[in-house]
Amino acid sequence: MLTQHVAKSVSRVRVRIGWCFGRGGVKGACSVLIGDGGAENMIATGICLLKGEESESPIQGTVTFEWDETEEVFVQGTIEGLKPGKHGLYVCSLGNVTNGYMSSGIHYNPCNKKHGGPEDADRHVGDLGNVEANDDGVAKFEMHDRLLRLAGNYSIIGRTLVVTENEDDLGKGENDESAATGNAGKGLAWGIIGIANK
Repeated sequence: MLTQHVAKSVSRVRVRIGWCFGRGGVKGACSVLIGDGGAENMIATGICLLKGEESESPIQGTVTFEWDETEEVFVQGTIEGLKPGKHGLYVCSLGNVTNGYMSSGIHYNPCNKKHGGPEDADRHVGDLGNVEANDDGVAKFEMHDRLLRLAGNYSIIGRTLVVTENEDDLGKGENDESAATGNAGKGLAWGIIGIANK
């Protein structure tokens, strides 16, 4: 059933042009190929297991990314062990965690935008805003995102997901760091986004 559904959806998919264009037209090679013409090339679900830097860190979580027929990606997850309050969540450009989040690169930003919130016209593709932990330190969340892709040249598969120490100010602060990272502070937990289902 899933294969039939995806196959029907893929038959309608074309190269999407304009998802990270400005009013002036194309900015570099920022078109996105969602599918390659066959269901076997479509990734239905990505998954990321988040863990803290130290072995004794209480922070851990699971986040899934699911493509749907609206051509958005449905993100849902649970992260435990956080301090109560808001914490930034973003996708980094690399899938290198040999030195923790420090080796995972900058926020994934193929269109050279400023940092922003998920609903902003100008934002990094990897900017997913904030998740909020309750009094028990658990953040449960779900969102739909229009820019994330699970296939093609701009796929997030193989890149790193990071949850941060501080709240992301969504680029609304009045300093250079806000425009780059939202003043979200250091990474608390991270993991590489892998393929869960094709």
